[in-house]
Amino acid sequence: MMAGIERESVRSGLVTVPRELSINVYLTTHIEFMAGTCGGFRPKGQGVMSISRELFSDPTRAARMFAHEIGRLVNWLGAEGLDKVPNIARGNLPGSKSCGGVISEPDDARRIQGKISRRHLEILQPQGVPLPWRGVLGTCPVAACPAAPTHTTIMPESSAFPHRPQAAGAAMSRRIFLRNTGLAIAAGAVFPNLVPARAMGRDGGVAPSNRLTMGLVGTGQGWSDMQGFLAHKDVQATAICDVDSNEARRIARAVDARYRTNGTRAYQDFREMFAKEKLDTVIIAPPDHWHAIIAIAAARAGVDIYGEKPLAHTLVEGRAIANAVKQHGRVWQTGSWQRSGSAFYRAVSLVRAGVIGRVSHVKVGTLATQNGFSRSLGTKPDPELIGKPPAHLDYDLWLGPAAHMEYDPRFVKYNWRWILNFGGGNLMDWVGHHVDIAQWGLDFDETGPAKITGKAEFSTKLPWDAPTKYEYECTYANGQVIQVNSGFADGTRFIGEDGRHIYVTRGRLTASKGVLETKIGSDAKTTYQSLDHNRNFLDCVKSRRTTITPVETAHRAASVGHLGQIACLTGRAIHWDPVTETIANDPAATALLSPVYRRPWVL
Repeated sequence: MMAGIERESVRSGLVTVPRELSINVYLTTHIEFMAGTCGGFRPKGQGVMSISRELFSDPTRAARMFAHEIGRLVNWLGAEGLDKVPNIARGNLPGSKSCGGVISEPDDARRIQGKISRRHLEILQPQGVPLPWRGVLGTCPVAACPAAPTHTTIMPESSAFPHRPQAAGAAMSRRIFLRNTGLAIAAGAVFPNLVPARAMGRDGGVAPSNRLTMGLVGTGQGWSDMQGFLAHKDVQATAICDVDSNEARRIARAVDARYRTNGTRAYQDFREMFAKEKLDTVIIAPPDHWHAIIAIAAARAGVDIYGEKPLAHTLVEGRAIANAVKQHGRVWQTGSWQRSGSAFYRAVSLVRAGVIGRVSHVKVGTLATQNGFSRSLGTKPDPELIGKPPAHLDYDLWLGPAAHMEYDPRFVKYNWRWILNFGGGNLMDWVGHHVDIAQWGLDFDETGPAKITGKAEFSTKLPWDAPTKYEYECTYANGQVIQVNSGFADGTRFIGEDGRHIYVTRGRLTASKGVLETKIGSDAKTTYQSLDHNRNFLDCVKSRRTTITPVETAHRAASVGHLGQIACLTGRAIHWDPVTETIANDPAATALLSPVYRRPWVL
């Protein structure tokens, strides 16, 4: 972030094209502080990929980037697509106090150019938002701009800058757009795709030969994960895989936009990707029922893995993943990023140092119907779409090893997690977060409970059958207890035998009086600290050290959820041996530890 510029003032708009691509480009000129630019673009959909605000050090370079991205937009869309793009315009953007509030008209910027200390121009406005005026690329009219006259900016289409804008919503043809941007070139010609210096290892960048190549399987949560990695200069995303070919191509284009290249490959089948790509790392984030097969394939391919939680759909699959990772010498990081959060680290450090005495029990709260579950329960099927997957979706591959269910667009994307055939509801979705913190605090990363009891209410509104309410209790061999309840406050509460407690959740850390102020002695048990979850993974890939959330840790945390779910499904106490990972004297419960795969898939 640039010095003196508020976060709220550096927001961006979108140019949106029909379901195919959205580019987000914004330009900020900071007149007094000469290092004032930042650029970014993003695909509309899951998450946001933003270019680091430190990539450019002067307005001229950012202006050139903006002009470059407009050219790439022309390239991508072609004659038909460009005519569908909404008008390019500058809308109202809150200015800083020194700007006098809002720069709402082109002559406002000109009138106050000699007085302001920072000027914010929003370049592209979201589709559907009233556009106050139309604009095209031109020479920056602000004399005080340190980049003038080379600073390309948005100008009103009329030639005289102070003229009033034309009516909002007026059409801009592709011919006018190309003419006014200076991009009118022969039909079929290609706008030059310049390679930035940093892509070659200059300007503080990392040379391609020194970057870790990264692939992605599953573009939902996975795309959000990958954006975090793209902020690191020593990562090069090279391959995107999704059973929805449209999604794979869309994310591949977004990655290309990030690097300003055209080299990211899109795949529909993970097996083809692993066979053709030379990957150092991969993000695995498909629905839960696919975790095991893909993770094991990655380990066998010699790829280090960042895998989303929960580790696996069933406990036996989790053990198979852990064994494969160890057998093939792979580095594994789980998406249990809370371990890299300062509040969680502080809470666990205090607990492990004995500041609240011996912990008698831990209360873990996970909200049963949050994250869209409640909304899903109220949705109705569309008979016109049931059983008719679109051509770009390989639905049979989406199902993979799971039992066959007729295609229903309501669950193919995010909401599969509320169906036990594919996920485990929030009972399983959150074990990799709050239960994981409980295990960490009690130093149970390589073991599990001995006895599990529980009960739950499961949805009867098919196809949704995950638990809507649940509570289960895990008793460990040393007598300590973890209680998980959908009615508890969201987070993890450690309670000592003398009643003192520490409670931690996202954005909050509280404790009994004096606990948080306690200084941990040098003789206390040390706690692994990571300041950046993604960076921790990358560093461990290079050093071959163990990450903060290795595969065994992920398996043990997920096992708590699997066993709790089995106790709820059977209504019986589960007696578990965490060493042999077997259930005593209960064949029906034992059967629930393993998946039943649809042919031809095998573990």
